[in-house]
Amino acid sequence: MIKLKTLKKPAIILLVFVIPVCLISGCNNRSYSNSENSAQKLVEKEPNKDQVKKSYDSALQTLVNDATITKDQATTILNALMSNVNNVGKESKEKSKETLNKLVENKTITQQQADKIMDVLEINK
Repeated sequence: MIKLKTLKKPAIILLVFVIPVCLISGCNNRSYSNSENSAQKLVEKEPNKDQVKKSYDSALQTLVNDATITKDQATTILNALMSNVNNVGKESKEKSKETLNKLVENKTITQQQADKIMDVLEINK
């Protein structure tokens, strides 16, 4: 009986401290907040049309400044590429390549200009 009484006191003290610690750590569910943050990051990473247009426009403007393409060509290229913005990922890049190839076929731009545009817009990557 003496052994049982001596074990009760440390057991009660241990339970008094362990149970609240377990409850507090259990309430702090990090996996929920991480999955919520991941979903939010995915939403933020998905570009919208305005962001893409600004990005394309600034990239094409550098080519205009370098005298690689004219301002009229930049406008035509931007309008043609913006028709593919609804597609995402690899399909979008393929559609953009096709669009630039059509502009080369129509003699709107040269193949060298198309190659530089693909490099600047990172379509080849």
